[in-house]
Parts: sequence; C-alpha cells; structure tokens
Amino acid sequence: MSTNWWDKSTEAVKHWWSLERHGLGDSEEKPVITEKENTTEKVVSNSNWLNMDAIHSIESNQGKNPNIYNKDGSYKPNPKSGTIGEYQIKPDTFTDPGAGLVKLGATKLPNYMTASTQEHRKFAENYILSLEKYFRNEYTYKEKMSPGLLDYEALAIAAYSRGIGTIKKLVKTHGSKRWREHVKDDPGATETYLNKYNNFNKENNTGFKQVQMSTEQQYG
Repeated sequence: MSTNWWDKSTEAVKHWWSLERHGLGDSEEKPVITEKENTTEKVVSNSNWLNMDAIHSIESNQGKNPNIYNKDGSYKPNPKSGTIGEYQIKPDTFTDPGAGLVKLGATKLPNYMTASTQEHRKFAENYILSLEKYFRNEYTYKEKMSPGLLDYEALAIAAYSRGIGTIKKLVKTHGSKRWREHVKDDPGATETYLNKYNNFNKENNTGFKQVQMSTEQQYG
C-alpha cells in the first residue's frame, strides 16, 4: 500500500524542499530544524538567507568607492570610522570578533591589511552568520516583551552595521516591534541599512528572502 510521503514530512523538510525547487537550496545545507535538549528547545538555523552581494553593494558600491584603496592599492582606513576594505570592517573586529562569536562560527583574520578582498568577504560572511546565531540564542527565551516577533537575520545585519551593543539597547528600549526605528546617535541609520539590503535583493531579483519589513507592513 502506497503512502503519501509529503503529508508525513515534517515542516522542516517541506521548507527545505521548497528552497530546492526555487533554486535557493544548497546540497550541503540541512533543513531548518529544532532539537530537544534537556527539555529546552535548541534552534538550529541555516545560512541560505544571507546575500553577501547585497552587503558588498551597501558597503563599497561594488568596490568602486574611491576611499577604500590608496593609490598603491593598499587598504585606506575610513577617516570617520576606521573601517577598511570593501566590506568596511574595523581592524579590531578582524582580530577579535568578540562576544563569544568565534564559538558561533566567526573567524579571526590577523593579517587583514594584506588579506585579499575575498578573504575579507569570507570573514564578513562568517561574522554576520555568527551574529544571527548570537541573537537567536540571546532572545529565543529571554525576550519577553513580544516573543516571536524578532527577526534574527535583521538583527544580525543591523549589528554588522551598528554593533551588537547598539542593537541590543534598541530592542531593550523600544521593544521587538519598534527597535528598527530608533538609533540614538544617527536616527534612521539602522532602518536605512536594512532597507538597502532588501532593495538590492528586490531590484536584482536575487531570490534571497527579505529581512523584517517595516512595522506597519508586517504587523499593521
């Protein structure tokens, strides 16, 4: 007697299958699943969501920003932030990602001034993915004001731009629905960055998911 395997598949497998059908899957990636560990649910995520081309576009205008390199081709530190390269990363972040992020997948790059752009890109990718895991661990059970409304991917991209401390403070002060609307020292910067990320995906028809949209659009 035949059985309907699709109906019996878990939601995680259905999600993975949908990604594969739309060309978004990766044969090395596992479905998004949850595991039970000591009666506490442990969230396991995948990395299919992150579009590094969008990050590259925002940070360096596809490497065409004249302030990224010196005339001899060496990296030119940003005069305002001190960040370097086509992914605009701070030197101390290369050597010490911090906040336990190395345990979550971030890598160190001590030779950042002589490292290639591709090495900078890989560092940035690992860093953002580790930020997503960090926020997923930080807020899954501790965030009480509006459980389930935080978009961990949006938090990770925002923290790449503004730093972990700034984003955590925004969530604590303004809540999980409104955190994106407020940046103390630069109003609108976080929202603008995330909108640029979404707009790149939309304009280039990349197929990558949109991170959390505006509060009004998503929550009414």
